[in-house]
Amino acid sequence: TMICDDNSVTGLISSTYPHIDHHQDDQYYLDRSILSGKNSDVEDINSEVLQRCSGEEKILQSADSVISDDGNPNGLGLYPMEYLNSLRASSLPLAKLALKIGVPVMLLRNLDTTKGLCNGTRMIVTHISTRVLRCRIISGDAKFAGSIVLIPRINMDVSEEDLPIPLRRRQFPVRLAFAMTINKSQGNLEWFTNHLMSIAGPCSIDILNGLQIISNIYQWTLYEVGSGMKQELQAHAEGTGRSL
Repeated sequence: TMICDDNSVTGLISSTYPHIDHHQDDQYYLDRSILSGKNSDVEDINSEVLQRCSGEEKILQSADSVISDDGNPNGLGLYPMEYLNSLRASSLPLAKLALKIGVPVMLLRNLDTTKGLCNGTRMIVTHISTRVLRCRIISGDAKFAGSIVLIPRINMDVSEEDLPIPLRRRQFPVRLAFAMTINKSQGNLEWFTNHLMSIAGPCSIDILNGLQIISNIYQWTLYEVGSGMKQELQAHAEGTGRSL
């Protein structure tokens, strides 16, 4: 169990991803991640960690449009492209997707479950082009681990329930996976058990499918909820003058 010495996002990143400026193997990324309750925080953390990684950064621009009632792209004249690009949703990749070779990403759609390409699958980027990403699977079913896959750009629609307008974004269906939202992590909770996690708060205490997580800038190995877990976290909180 560890508590981040520097109570800041920068300190959290440094302690979670030491030596990130050097090449790291797949297990390095499998063994750690940062969770946050807000998409905006996740984006900021992912961006900061990416800047610490070596290699050339490539920006992949989406093609955004508004969906009319008949399901066809329309209404581009009503909204500036800058506005469409600025729209965010947890199920959408960023309009300006920044990537480097060797960084971890998470798939946002089920592309081909027979090849292990499921929503939430984590991969390492091995090649970047304007039309396709070549990646290596590192999570999910063990039989797919190490498989090289091609990720194309696809159309992703978001309804007015999630955004002010019905948006269609054509982009690679991935996000950087140095950090992720707590909701997005729930599909990986079985894997997260006994792996190093960092929680960027504040969000008091959350119960996530049988795992108990304390917020603020804490970092520890997750355990299944048991009689001793609350006492252990309480002891660490009291030792630092914080409360649960």
